[in-house]
Amino acid sequence: AVPGWIFDRIWKGVGLLDFFSTRVYSGEEGIAKPDPKIFQLAAQRAGVVGKRILYVGDVPEVDIVGAKSAGWSAALRRSQRAGTCELADFEFDDIRELVDYVCRG
Repeated sequence: AVPGWIFDRIWKGVGLLDFFSTRVYSGEEGIAKPDPKIFQLAAQRAGVVGKRILYVGDVPEVDIVGAKSAGWSAALRRSQRAGTCELADFEFDDIRELVDYVCRG
């Protein structure tokens, strides 16, 4: 698993770190996706009900399945590896599509 500080550095580098007051990394918690416990832990720490959370991932088998099993909405970033996923609430190729989707509410 990739350490959380690496993800934090990436988020900071693209200017998004400050948008996430709560960050939970499965590798640091010892709970692997798609176990719903990692998603429930994140919701608890953020103080947010799962139905109000949109999880964005690129691996359907762990990201989308895990998020949906925890009662979250899920967006899939399509790639050659990921393809499509019927469980996803939204799929996108370009990050601007995701931004538009979120802004539409």
